[in-house]
Amino acid sequence: MSLPAQTSARAPHLIAVVDEDAPLLNAIRFSLEAEGYSVLTFKDGEGLLDADRLEEIACFVVDHRLPALDGRRVIRELRRRGATGRVVMITTRPQADVREACWDMGIPIVEKPLLGESLNACIRGLLAGRGGRAVG
Repeated sequence: MSLPAQTSARAPHLIAVVDEDAPLLNAIRFSLEAEGYSVLTFKDGEGLLDADRLEEIACFVVDHRLPALDGRRVIRELRRRGATGRVVMITTRPQADVREACWDMGIPIVEKPLLGESLNACIRGLLAGRGGRAVG
């Protein structure tokens, strides 16, 4: 006789993903939802910053190269507004200044193309308290 699976009374973690590449954004959403997360997606930093639920977001996945506001500016503005979720920067071939800025902010970088499960593993680690700092 098998016992029923334990269910959590907690709601799933809310993850916000910002990337201007719609197919990539959809793929990330699908992957994170398959992991059991609730996911909000945004095509630019302004959309994220205009969101009503910033305080509920457990993790922000922010592309470095966004139209208008780059990822670092978005993260600084999230901090200014008091958002407390963890942050992951995604980008292709980050330059030394981007790596250094992320290091200084305590933000891990996951490089595109997002192969395998690297982003999901990074998010799981952050939400479990293994690495990175909260936005606030």
